[in-house]
Amino acid sequence: MRSIASTAIRSPFTPDSILLTGGAGFIGSHIAVEVARAGHRPVVLDNLCNSKSSVIERIARIIGRPIDFVHGDIRDGAVVRKVIRDFGISRVIHLAGLKAVGESVSMPLVPIWLVRMGSWGQASQLRASSGSAAGSG
Repeated sequence: MRSIASTAIRSPFTPDSILLTGGAGFIGSHIAVEVARAGHRPVVLDNLCNSKSSVIERIARIIGRPIDFVHGDIRDGAVVRKVIRDFGISRVIHLAGLKAVGESVSMPLVPIWLVRMGSWGQASQLRASSGSAAGSG
């Protein structure tokens, strides 16, 4: 018979480093706050084309601690690889994209390319860093 005292009991909660692409935007900044409040480590990757660096300072004030921020573009595979490796990213919430209707009308293929290439790049970088297939766990 096995005693409870000899069994290691682990907490069901393990904090993650979560990459938020476009995390300095309106929706991303709110998600960053909630990720931090849930006990995880938000890491924001944003090229600031639709946001300002002052948002990062406001997030830090709200959560009461500094937030990790990388000024970069999700289409740059080297940047994505470095962020995943340096911050130990285990999950990604993809929020990057162009937001203005005018931009979508004047450059209809750019947002599609941005999202597809950025998402593909992130998925391939995560697979490479974890050694497993995307979505396998």
